[in-house]
Amino acid sequence: MLSQTIYAQSKLCIVDSLNKDTVIHESNAKKNTTGKPIKYTAKRDKIEGIKMIGEIELTTANSSRDSWLGYLGTVGYQFNSYVYLGGGTGITIGPLYPDFSEDELKQSVYIPVFGNIRLNLLKNFKYIPFFDLKSGYSLKISNGKRGEGFYYSPSIGVKSVTGLKNFINAVTLSIGNTVYKRHYYFNFKMGLEF
Repeated sequence: MLSQTIYAQSKLCIVDSLNKDTVIHESNAKKNTTGKPIKYTAKRDKIEGIKMIGEIELTTANSSRDSWLGYLGTVGYQFNSYVYLGGGTGITIGPLYPDFSEDELKQSVYIPVFGNIRLNLLKNFKYIPFFDLKSGYSLKISNGKRGEGFYYSPSIGVKSVTGLKNFINAVTLSIGNTVYKRHYYFNFKMGLEF
């Protein structure tokens, strides 16, 4: 009902970061029908539920001639503040500077299919370090000799929690390794959590 609608004075909010759900207390807000101040809850990070992660990945070996660009998408479940488990796929194109005279460096397109586990090392912070592991199989859909076979990508990173409820939950940056069959690459990933 309209008479029960509460308007808060947002500039008077105090964040109690010790509370699990990061409770925001309205010290001078209008009262509800019981005469008590309203408490609003705002979770800094998605605690439980279905989560999607999208990442752009740049991988490189010893030289820029052997650099690859990819997009990876994962859908899974966040069990608590620390553990996320999911599965995903993507597309990887490379090398970015192909050499058509060498089979190993002809431009190729691969589709990795993988399981994904992500472990957050902290909770209820603006910046949260994490460990991420993707493991599965990479399918070749065009030219080239490298890339098809076992796929493995461990990385460490940090995410910045946005606090945008029901939209972009966090922005992530990470570094690590990617293994395509017997070929090892250093990787840099930038992503979004939804």
